[in-house]
Amino acid sequence: MAGIIGPFLQAANRVTRVTLITHGETLARMNFQSEGSPYSFMAMVPQNVTENLLVQELRRKGGNIEYETTFVSAQQDDKGVTATLDKRGISTTLTANFVVGCDGAHSAVRHLLNMPFEAEYPDTFILADIESNDSLPSDELQLCPNEKGPLAIFPIHGNRRRIVTTIKSAQEDAPSLELVRNILAERAPSGFEALSMHWSAYSRIHHRHVAQLRRGRFFIAGDAAHIHSPFGGQGMNTGLQDVWNLVWKLDLLLRGLGNEQLIGSYSEERIPVIKSVIQTTDLLTKLMGTPSKFAQAIRSAVLWSPVWLLFSMRLRKGYPSLGSSTTIAPSSKVPAHATLTILCAEETFAANSCCLLRMAILSSRLEKVSNHIRKSSRLGHHTSPAFN
Repeated sequence: MAGIIGPFLQAANRVTRVTLITHGETLARMNFQSEGSPYSFMAMVPQNVTENLLVQELRRKGGNIEYETTFVSAQQDDKGVTATLDKRGISTTLTANFVVGCDGAHSAVRHLLNMPFEAEYPDTFILADIESNDSLPSDELQLCPNEKGPLAIFPIHGNRRRIVTTIKSAQEDAPSLELVRNILAERAPSGFEALSMHWSAYSRIHHRHVAQLRRGRFFIAGDAAHIHSPFGGQGMNTGLQDVWNLVWKLDLLLRGLGNEQLIGSYSEERIPVIKSVIQTTDLLTKLMGTPSKFAQAIRSAVLWSPVWLLFSMRLRKGYPSLGSSTTIAPSSKVPAHATLTILCAEETFAANSCCLLRMAILSSRLEKVSNHIRKSSRLGHHTSPAFN
């Protein structure tokens, strides 16, 4: 993020390695070693800090965010788009050359365009920010496969950690501290405890994407266009890359220097990347949570080597985490004739504010992974090879 990387690096907890651990046994460990990037780490920044830093930069560039404003409908013609909005109960209209829907998984823009977006995981995801004890290193991310459901522990800052896991069905309105503690006792490394909780939520997660990211003068990006398992931490990064791909093309078009072929390349270039991210995170999620004893043994003995290699390459090359090789370059303010309407759902703003900022600015060893080989005489007694 050239131009705004400094504040993020100051606020970030730098994670330098990932450990795969199950039932107290380490299956694999990877150190982040970048190729062609100065950032050999994952930068963990809390969502509220991410939002504040991006809002400050947006305002410094002359932009503004209109909160409590809801997208209602829109119509397009050869000249532009007329959108109807609800602003604090008052209906208003505006016109723009293009509309970019960055309005999250329940995107009103996507629904308006009648773009299918289905296929959920059968389990419910739990996300929780907790204060923990200091039994785990603050520069290490833990992935914990478990037959009752996968668990990921992201060190955010100090002893604050983000917990991502699954449960068969939601209990009460939001996950309780007691529930999180019980899950950690079953799936987390021994000795790790949750002392208190900042917030928690249940979520139903899709693993699907739309077929196209554009329809006429409408574009969609980020969670509005694709959703996948949070394991792998690639959601915001994929959305950032969507917008990185789109904005310079729109900028050129609005300046009279682009054409239809250039704009059409947005979907052509991003859809293959999005498919690859979804396939990788879906495979990782299923492998980490399979209840099949046979599959668990095979996973631990053989499969983690190529899967871990694939996932590692995703982190290193294709889908960097915030603070790695993703960059946002500075540029001039938006020209007066470049009218863009950017619609973001307020509840998903932290994840999509990067899209807002990017649109407003309009700037154009692997270390060897040890194979853990289990010799189990019980393998022959398991009959189901399926990864459930």
